[in-house]
Amino acid sequence: MTLFLARSSRLGLLLLMTLAGCAPLGGLFGWSSPEIVARVATPDGTPVAGAIVVANWNIEGPWNGASLGQLAIAEVVTDQNGTFRIPAWGPRSIPKGHIRIDEPTVRIFKPGFMPLIIKNYEGDPMKAADYSIAFRLQNQTIELTPFKGSLIEYESKLNNLLNSLNVLLRGGGGG
Repeated sequence: MTLFLARSSRLGLLLLMTLAGCAPLGGLFGWSSPEIVARVATPDGTPVAGAIVVANWNIEGPWNGASLGQLAIAEVVTDQNGTFRIPAWGPRSIPKGHIRIDEPTVRIFKPGFMPLIIKNYEGDPMKAADYSIAFRLQNQTIELTPFKGSLIEYESKLNNLLNSLNVLLRGGGGG
């Protein structure tokens, strides 16, 4: 009986060490996201049809915060009512790292409008996300403002979006 308890205790300790950080929890349980649904409209409430929406969930390294790549990337277009739907996904495991609470990063663009980059959290982004990652603007209207200004000013705004997408596509963070 004593031998069984000793062996059982060692197995329990091994399991506890695994859950305590020797193996990433995301690798054991998997990350997921429910469907994301929101509406894009102008400040006066007019739906913005045909806007491109890109969402990504960045994997952050366990020790230094460097990006380890993307857990998921989705691209959709708003419908005639300005609504977009990003399909649910998961569970997906990752061998190391975690997803921060400010993921996903959502980018919305349509020619003639100010590009928009939305982080998912308005607090401390360094916290790890729950394993089921909910979008903070779920079922809400997101305002996309028509651009007013010179082409030089518009180019500057588009460069911010381009830089954010380049970071995403080159394996960097969400932007």
